[in-house]
Amino acid sequence: MRKHFGLILGLLIIMSSINLAAAEEELLFEGYLNKGDSILVGPLVVVLQDVRKDYVEKEYKAMILVIKDNKVLNMGYESIQVPNPDKIQELLTNTTFLYAMAETLGYNPINPIELTQFYLWLNNANQEEIVDAIFQTVEEHPELGISKEDLLMTITYPNIELIGENETVEVEVDGEKVAITALQIYPNGARISISGPSEWKASMIPAYLTTWAETPKRIRPGDEVTIQVHIKNEGALKAKYVTVVLSPTPISLTPSPGGGATEVLAQVASQSALLPVDSAIKYIEYLDGKEEKVLGFKFKVNENIDPGIYPLYISTAYYVSSGDSMQMVQGFNYFAITVIQEGEATFELESVEKPDFVHPGESFEIAVNLRNLGFEEAKNVLVELKPKTELREGSILIDNTTNQHFTYVINSEKTMKYTFRLHVGEDAVTGSYPMTLKLSYFSGDSKEQKEQSFEFSIQVVRRNQAFVEIESVDMEPEAIEPGDEFVLKVKVKNIGEEKLKAFPLE
Repeated sequence: MRKHFGLILGLLIIMSSINLAAAEEELLFEGYLNKGDSILVGPLVVVLQDVRKDYVEKEYKAMILVIKDNKVLNMGYESIQVPNPDKIQELLTNTTFLYAMAETLGYNPINPIELTQFYLWLNNANQEEIVDAIFQTVEEHPELGISKEDLLMTITYPNIELIGENETVEVEVDGEKVAITALQIYPNGARISISGPSEWKASMIPAYLTTWAETPKRIRPGDEVTIQVHIKNEGALKAKYVTVVLSPTPISLTPSPGGGATEVLAQVASQSALLPVDSAIKYIEYLDGKEEKVLGFKFKVNENIDPGIYPLYISTAYYVSSGDSMQMVQGFNYFAITVIQEGEATFELESVEKPDFVHPGESFEIAVNLRNLGFEEAKNVLVELKPKTELREGSILIDNTTNQHFTYVINSEKTMKYTFRLHVGEDAVTGSYPMTLKLSYFSGDSKEQKEQSFEFSIQVVRRNQAFVEIESVDMEPEAIEPGDEFVLKVKVKNIGEEKLKAFPLE
């Protein structure tokens, strides 16, 4: 009895493990993609590359690519042996082999007229005919000591299998299983479902660039500094002809492969606090989905400027494919560098911890880390966060219990972390929303209050609108006549990302 109980218990444990493993996977996306469309799924980019008709099976099939770090994960490779062109050319310059080849084809190599006829054929024959004659000669003249294998080489080529309706592409990523199924396939697109780890998210953001900057911790008048700008494509599609400008004010750009940035350069060089050493403009031909690059900008700090906060703006412009056309997208982010003199308390914004992007209606937190770079302590420090309301009033709301923080003393080289709770308005549109972090404090025993401000932005992205799809229609009874009563059952599904409320069905 104990043995049976132990066996049952073991089976229960195994079944529980199977159920737990199965529960980790869930449906991440189900919807339509046109040819060329992409969707982000966790760290992957899933692309409906093409749709082709299989004339043998008389149905359309989909070519789906699963990409991670610019590598296609579901690409197979096949090998085939082909004639080695170097070996073939070597034989065609060998007199002994040519005589044997002439004999194989029925020519008498000792007869000058027939040998001339053979060379005439050789000059006019196509490549396939010549190769066939060479292999026939090797087979009929073993005394030459040449085998067919000596004349072959192996080539390997990529192969991506097309799938039909209700067929699935499966890949394994970092120990996690992802399945992409073609539910329906049309000449110009397909309806697919994607299943994977429950913690992954799916998004159809086409191409969306985010930026942030690394700056030196201490900057003094006269220093030459390098600012590293990180730029990342958080979307699924390629961003093309990317222009990045680092300047003291936001700049409207029109990116193009050839540049055309004279006006921008003049505007950047016209200010006197920070002057570009080489160029304040960088170009990137394209950024693939999830790809990140780092650009270095060198600036010379004016020797005569006063200590203080000097803002710099990262202006970006790029093109995104939209159907058969290209759409230009512009954005900006900004930060500040602090020019100091030894002595007084001066703060730098070490980091801003915030989501990469947020959606309308969401609540979220931002944490900032402020460090006292000066040699004196900062007293009565008041930290306040507020949006630049003159740009988009009411789009970003800050919890009034966290919009201000007070610290009595922050010692030299001390870092303090402050957290703010925010909410995105329902009507907020996609774009960058600038925020201002304002500090006021006293340095050491000074009676004069100092102020500093830092700026950064919050990226808001609207979700795909709700879209209702009719999955099935059933009628009871199946056949009716005029005057009959019947029940019509319509099953609908919201395949969008937003909630749908109170919609009519007629």
